[in-house]
Amino acid sequence: MVHSITVAGRSALAAEHPAITDRGGVLRDRGSTAESDRVLLSADALRGMEDAARSRQLRLAALRASIQSGTYLTPEKLDAAVWRLYAELKK
Repeated sequence: MVHSITVAGRSALAAEHPAITDRGGVLRDRGSTAESDRVLLSADALRGMEDAARSRQLRLAALRASIQSGTYLTPEKLDAAVWRLYAELKK
C-alpha cells in the first residue's frame, strides 16, 4: 500500500527523510519548480512515523502522570520534569 503526499522542497525533504521515495526507489522531478513536488511514502515509512508519534504520546503521558502523582520529592526534580515535558511538547 502506497500513500501519496504533496510536499515542497523535495531535495531538503529527501535529505531529512531517506525513507521517502517514489515507486522506482528514487526521487524524480514531477513538474516545474513552481509546483510542489509529489512523492510517495511506503506503508512502512508511514507506520514508522505513526510509531514515533505513538511513543512520543506515551512519553508525554508518563511525564504528566508522574507530575500529577507527586512522585517528585524536591521542587528541583519537579522543575526538571516540567522542563522535560515542555521540551517534548515543543518538538
